Amino acid sequence: MTSSTAQFDRSRFAFVGALYVFAFFSGTAALIYEVAWTKMLALTFGRTTLAASSVVGGFMVGMGIGAWLYHRAQGHRIDALRLYVLLEIGIVLSTALLTPALVAMPDLFASMAVGVPAGTAMNLFRIVFVAIVLLVPAALMGATYPALCTVLIRSREGVARHLGPLYGLNTIGAAIGALLAGFVLVEQLGLEDSVRAANGINLCVAAAAWWLGRGSTSDEAVLGGVDDEESVLPTRLPGRITGIVLFGSGFATLAYEIVWFRALRYLFGNSTYAFTVMMVVFLIGLGIGGLLCGRTLQRSYPERNLALCQLGIAILALAAIAAEAFVLGNRELESSVSIFVGALSALPWWHRLLIDLGVALALMLPATLLMGFSFPLASRLFLGDVRRLGERVGTAVLLANLGSIVGSVTAALLLLPELGTIGATRAIAVVNLSLGALLLAWLPWRLRTRLALGLGTAAIVFSSFVALPRSLPFRISEFAFGSARMDLIFEEEGDVATVQVWALAERPESRAITVDGTSIGESEGIRMPIYAKQVMLAHLPMVIDPEIRSSLNIGLGSGSTLNALASYPHVETLHAVEISGAVVRGSMLFEESKVYSDPRTHIVVEDIAHFLLSSIQTYDLIISDGKLGRDFSGNALMLCRDFYEHASERLSDDGMLIQWLPMEFPPSVFQELLRTALASFPEVEIFFKDPGGVFLVGSRTPITGRSRGTLAIEQARRDLAVVLIPSAEALLSRWVASGDDLRRVVGDGPISTWDKSRLEYAIFRSTGQERRKARSANLKLLLDASALSDGNPYLPEDSSFVRSTKLLRRARYHGYRAEFEKAERLAQRALDAEPGNPQASFALHKYREAGQAHKRH
Repeated sequence: MTSSTAQFDRSRFAFVGALYVFAFFSGTAALIYEVAWTKMLALTFGRTTLAASSVVGGFMVGMGIGAWLYHRAQGHRIDALRLYVLLEIGIVLSTALLTPALVAMPDLFASMAVGVPAGTAMNLFRIVFVAIVLLVPAALMGATYPALCTVLIRSREGVARHLGPLYGLNTIGAAIGALLAGFVLVEQLGLEDSVRAANGINLCVAAAAWWLGRGSTSDEAVLGGVDDEESVLPTRLPGRITGIVLFGSGFATLAYEIVWFRALRYLFGNSTYAFTVMMVVFLIGLGIGGLLCGRTLQRSYPERNLALCQLGIAILALAAIAAEAFVLGNRELESSVSIFVGALSALPWWHRLLIDLGVALALMLPATLLMGFSFPLASRLFLGDVRRLGERVGTAVLLANLGSIVGSVTAALLLLPELGTIGATRAIAVVNLSLGALLLAWLPWRLRTRLALGLGTAAIVFSSFVALPRSLPFRISEFAFGSARMDLIFEEEGDVATVQVWALAERPESRAITVDGTSIGESEGIRMPIYAKQVMLAHLPMVIDPEIRSSLNIGLGSGSTLNALASYPHVETLHAVEISGAVVRGSMLFEESKVYSDPRTHIVVEDIAHFLLSSIQTYDLIISDGKLGRDFSGNALMLCRDFYEHASERLSDDGMLIQWLPMEFPPSVFQELLRTALASFPEVEIFFKDPGGVFLVGSRTPITGRSRGTLAIEQARRDLAVVLIPSAEALLSRWVASGDDLRRVVGDGPISTWDKSRLEYAIFRSTGQERRKARSANLKLLLDASALSDGNPYLPEDSSFVRSTKLLRRARYHGYRAEFEKAERLAQRALDAEPGNPQASFALHKYREAGQAHKRH
């Protein structure tokens, strides 16, 4: 080998390696955009599965159109590598311009959507609107893949060598982008700055590609032109058959993603971290499959391999859902991998995520490897001629992406709500089997081989119908009801969540409704803290302001809060917004659902962000009862300034919002949440909700001075007596602090916004022990604020209930710190101060029991 030949080979190797690197980082940037934009657009389009699918679908349709149109730009005699540079620069410019528009879009979309009826019309409107919004940047991103293929592939041998690796590296880069966005960028930088970070990646790629393509090191100089003799790619399949396979395979891939992400929440919960792990594993599987395809493309019989891939995907997908059903049905296995069972929730957050990663790899990786294998394989069969590579690769991407869009929307809108995760998996597997059968019919195999493959696959699928249960055996968390024996009386698996209603075996009229295993509402007689919260959310604002005449409930639960509000005859409007239709149907099994037949009641199934933006009605009272905590980290939306401001716009002049906040947030986050509410409402009042939360009341006008301090409604007196609150005075004595005093103790600092919120990440990372410590620190903060005040603004300072309740709050603080003797003494003093305070009697009994148990251990 001459020195000039060796130098040429080194240049060629470096050139090809650089293009591979570009493919990787281009995928990284694309997924950062997708993750950030999905979160941004959630405020506009809602957080339902269908809304998220619409965003993904809009992203993919733009990419497909861009890939398809690429060959038209290429036809203008622009050097392929220079065109790639222009595409990367175009991505930077279009994304930089689009992101501020996305931030301002909620109000624009709301004004446009006012006249669109809910249901199918609204869903179609969302899909079309988001596709238009994302079209330009997504199209530019989609064009980069055929652009790189055109630069790199110049012969039949080049197709076999490079098509799979380009796709695989681009997809693995996308996995890294999802990992960076989900674990680092969004939390540390926020959504807008995450987009800017992706801009930086695209700029670096553009600069490197420009440098690579300058002068004598252009692609033509290094790789040469297209060899006409080596350009034809023979295949036994007509183009229309391969096109059908590309579309159908894309349909199945995204449909599986939607269904599996829903199914794995049965084990992982719905935290952002868990979702990121699932997305990364899915993309890694696709990417490695693409890399492995490179070797196969260099061998014969790609048509046979594609047929086997489709059959294998169906079998492995069914095996994955069967394996999860087996794990959920086996208590010992479930306790080792499920966040809802056993001691797993007490492990450090990274340990829990490693377990999630292992489970996700075991269940999803085998099938996703074949999915990633299929696309470059089908693309190779679709090409026909290397001289038309830009056009044919672009069309292949368009067909696959169109299938993906239809698959994601169908899975969210039809398959999951109608069939559940297992039924949906079966239905999607039929698509893969049909594609495999279609390919087998066109291939010149012996009849015996076809029959063996067909009958073997059919037997496996038939076995899945016989062996698999009707639905995944999702259980309630073992922390939900303790040792109480509960009977399942309702279950519905939908696109948003699995909703169950449980009845107490000894007293069937006492019921609880759970979402993905966590209780969101209970009737009287199961657990006092939850039922107390539900009725206090209704009665506390009515005691503060008896003139309230219209209300909006965010979250329905068991219907207890809505039913309690209905006991006030002067209230004219009882509206509720609930994201899950299954919750509405499940709550009808509660006695409290009698309020649904009240002509004042109107329930809307919709995401709250979209409802607040599109509604034109105002309310005297908004009750925010979205569940907050580690298992509902997505609801951090309702603790951001954006939510408070949109809610404030729906309040009447003297209207107020009441929201329950748990005190288990890390202290710095709890202070940030209080700071956020104080920045959003001129007037804020805090009331203590024993044992572990507070009620935050916000308004644009002074809150104090409205109360008459009486309970004029018999139903209110009964509801509150059940939760150990004998009077309006006892309820108002729970006041802790007002805005000015809170501002002094929380000080200056960050506030939570939809662009940047630490809550959903911080709460997931905290362990049970850390959450217990956080309660005492956060209560101490509130006690410090209370000490700065001039006294309870609702009651005279010499009120026996005020003195008693203050002592009980101090007792609770020492109880959090496991200082049970101090807590018991303070509870005794609280009872002495107000002998008629049933809360003091209850607390005294509990602290004595806890102290004795503590001494025994």
